[in-house]
Amino acid sequence: MPNVLLIDDDALMRGTLREMFEDLSCDVTEAEDGAVASSKMEDRKFDLVVTDIFMPNQDGIETIRKIRRARNDVCILAISGADANSKINYLKMAERIGADYTLTKPLLSSQLEGILGTLNAAS
Repeated sequence: MPNVLLIDDDALMRGTLREMFEDLSCDVTEAEDGAVASSKMEDRKFDLVVTDIFMPNQDGIETIRKIRRARNDVCILAISGADANSKINYLKMAERIGADYTLTKPLLSSQLEGILGTLNAAS
């Protein structure tokens, strides 16, 4: 059962993603921003970290940087709903600094299933 860390400041989005991942037989831990996620990562090993880009306290870009400095073996999925309207492509930036996958919200269960399939194939 993959261990997934969901990082998003939107409680409704976290709840929706939790349900999607649990339906795909994942064990899910939630964090409302990157700072909270950092402390959770000290206590537990995750197979997949899903992080929103735009959050208070510590955004997704900084979160990805910190994760990559500490661990290179975890898969990172960066998500954002704002990219289509932004002049700066934050999801491309997330890829350049270490995100393995990027998706624009809203997410589909089939997209998450595909990413989980690559995790299972790698292990």
